[in-house]
Amino acid sequence: HAVRATRTAGRRTRSLLLDGANVMLCAPTASGKTEAALAPLIERHLPPDRGEARLALLYLLPTRALIADIANRLDAPLDRLRVRLAVKTRDQDTFDPQRPADLLLTTPESLDALLAKQPRTLMHVAGVVLDELHVLDGEARGDQLRVVLSRLRQVRAYAAQAGDAQDAQIQYVALSATLADPAAVAARY
Repeated sequence: HAVRATRTAGRRTRSLLLDGANVMLCAPTASGKTEAALAPLIERHLPPDRGEARLALLYLLPTRALIADIANRLDAPLDRLRVRLAVKTRDQDTFDPQRPADLLLTTPESLDALLAKQPRTLMHVAGVVLDELHVLDGEARGDQLRVVLSRLRQVRAYAAQAGDAQDAQIQYVALSATLADPAAVAARY
């Protein structure tokens, strides 16, 4: 579903995400896309009574600077919700595979490395946010992102088949401020 920014789009987006739909959310910069995507994903995939520590949500961004900005913005609200946040980039790595955070902020390249070195840590990922997708789409990094997402789906499917994950489903939310054809871009990822 492609959702453009309108007053009712926020309620519609929340409802779609809570129902498990994949969504492309297009809205102007600094309009709350991050919160509009994460709040329902947290509600859906990180229930208060969750048991063991497991990585459930990935938030992919194209740059380390954006990751640092989002991490700073989300640190206090996520702490109040008791959602553990980790960052994995070339410069900063707070992700502990032995006790994984609930939500990981990372780049496509760092996710690629994690898939190569520790794919089991990703077997419970149920939601993925692709932020600033317009920066990656149409570039070599966009191609890499599609391959990495395909590998993530394979890890999840294998875990479900082996009985290590509840199912093979991964929910996707793509965010962008500047896409001419959001539906076509969303279909590629």
